Amino acid sequence: MEATLGQPVHVTTGWNYLRRLTYTVQQPRPRHPQAATAEQQEAYKKKSRRSSTT
Repeated sequence: MEATLGQPVHVTTGWNYLRRLTYTVQQPRPRHPQAATAEQQEAYKKKSRRSSTT
């Protein structure tokens, strides 16, 4: 914002503008310590697919 306005902008003011634009801080969910590996997830996906009856 400073580059656009040509004036220094306080951090709080910047966050207030971002909130008005519906910006939210995104953070990934924490991984469960006993979560399945990628290979285990793929095996489950292959095993649990249903066949279409249409």
